[in-house]
Amino acid sequence: MNAIDIPDWETFEEELKNLRKKYQDSFSPLVFRGQGDSEWGLTTTLERNRCEHMLFREYYMLNCASLGPEVKTFAGIDVPEYDPDVCKPFLKPELLYNIGDIFPTSVYRYMAYLRHFGFPSPFLDWSRSPFVAAFFAFRDDPLRQAKKRSIFAYCGKPTGLSGGTLGKPMIRQLGPYLQTHKRHFQPL
Repeated sequence: MNAIDIPDWETFEEELKNLRKKYQDSFSPLVFRGQGDSEWGLTTTLERNRCEHMLFREYYMLNCASLGPEVKTFAGIDVPEYDPDVCKPFLKPELLYNIGDIFPTSVYRYMAYLRHFGFPSPFLDWSRSPFVAAFFAFRDDPLRQAKKRSIFAYCGKPTGLSGGTLGKPMIRQLGPYLQTHKRHFQPL
């Protein structure tokens, strides 16, 4: 990961132009993530809530089987019925590379909905907009005074190929075409 210290907004916009020019012929769009402190790692809310070792099947059972009926009742949204077969592909780590092919859209939509409203999630939110990422990096946090903010830029397939190491965290882009709460799409 390359870090670039940027002193002002004009330099940020110039670096953004350079990134877009560098990756304009890539096979995946740039996505961005803003964080209010450069000391923070790229961790999910599930990891930050001390559940970093929770298995997907445990997370899925908790959300769909245990909490699903209550969420459906109080939020009025469709909650997918719990299906133990959903977890079978996650028992073999090598299948996680093809998660988009095996992950039911209804479960993904529901998990994105919960994440949007603050429920801890194994998802790490990214945006196609660097300005949405900047909003999250610079929004006020009265409990912390960060020395530096971070805006990460990621290109999933800069040369047409993506890679990773089995058993190590990886970024897997899902979406953006997903029905969720309207706040997810409204401009700031």
